[in-house]
Amino acid sequence: MLAAMGLSIEYAIGYALGLRRFQLGDGYPLPPTPEERSDRGRFGDRALGFQEGLAGKPPGGLPLEYTAFVQLRVPAITKARWQSASAERGMRLEDWIISRLDAAS
Repeated sequence: MLAAMGLSIEYAIGYALGLRRFQLGDGYPLPPTPEERSDRGRFGDRALGFQEGLAGKPPGGLPLEYTAFVQLRVPAITKARWQSASAERGMRLEDWIISRLDAAS
């Protein structure tokens, strides 16, 4: 989120909304917003931020710097379930796990 704030306030607002919708999925109770409809001509940076947050991408296409290592042991069935869930979102397993942990914290 801090990286999104460094781009523009409108982008950061859109990114926060999109990321929240991404994390909660269908549980997000609001109706579709103009940002979701990709009305970039009218909403500019906010629409772009929303779309990137909704896709679970890093803000502004900026690469994330991984500086720490976490090792996790789980049952094989759990890993398989996580791999399926990450594939459904079009994400690498590592990124999917990070997004889920971030959402829970």
